Amino acid sequence: MRSLPLLPLLCLLCSCGAESTGVSYTSVSGIFENNCVSCHGAKEPESELRLDSLGGILTGGKSGPAVIPGDVDSSILISAVEDSGLVTRMPPEDDAPALDSASIGLLRRWVQDGARP
Repeated sequence: MRSLPLLPLLCLLCSCGAESTGVSYTSVSGIFENNCVSCHGAKEPESELRLDSLGGILTGGKSGPAVIPGDVDSSILISAVEDSGLVTRMPPEDDAPALDSASIGLLRRWVQDGARP
């Protein structure tokens, strides 16, 4: 049983090479497609904000970038879907129901992970 004290060291060595996959745009693009693109798509996007591509999200619209990669608290998109009161709730109350907590959580993780492709 002399190998038992080596078990924590072995676990540490095995986990050192493991990479966190994080959340990618591919994981959240369906949220945008199902809830946002009808008003923020290629054809006459509201507030000049396109949410139909990663480039459009990062470029933003009249209010600036919708997302600041790695900065959830400064991302207008997160404020809008969480209905924080800082910006207009999205999607608008009279147009569609609010996003569910799972979708909001996924968007938050995506932004926190750097809003990567």
